[in-house]
Amino acid sequence: MDFFAVWVLPICFFAIINCLFLAITFLIKRPFKSNSDIIIAFLLIALSLRISKSIYYFLNPDISSFLISLGLMGKLAVGPLLYVFVRVTFTSSPFTLLDFLHFLTPLLVVLIGWNLEINHLTIGYWM
Repeated sequence: MDFFAVWVLPICFFAIINCLFLAITFLIKRPFKSNSDIIIAFLLIALSLRISKSIYYFLNPDISSFLISLGLMGKLAVGPLLYVFVRVTFTSSPFTLLDFLHFLTPLLVVLIGWNLEINHLTIGYWM
């Protein structure tokens, strides 16, 4: 076995489990749930999507383009989620309807990406 399979895979599985556990904790936390708690939960879910896709691709290279687009959506959602989290947390401004425009690109990737070939997704990913 190589280094990746022995050391990195178990660490990645542990990271996925931790991300999902913390996301669930932030989503069901009572009574002090705030907008920033919800945003950080979605940030953790996006990170776990990204890591899960990469691990699944390593174990099974013949995955569908829908799963690849989900991993790409997770990667593209991290930046907007982090921006909205910092803005909501440190400026005390509410989550507005304009903040949803930041998530237009990740949603388009999932809606369009599952129809594309894997080569086109790879080219779009690197762009």
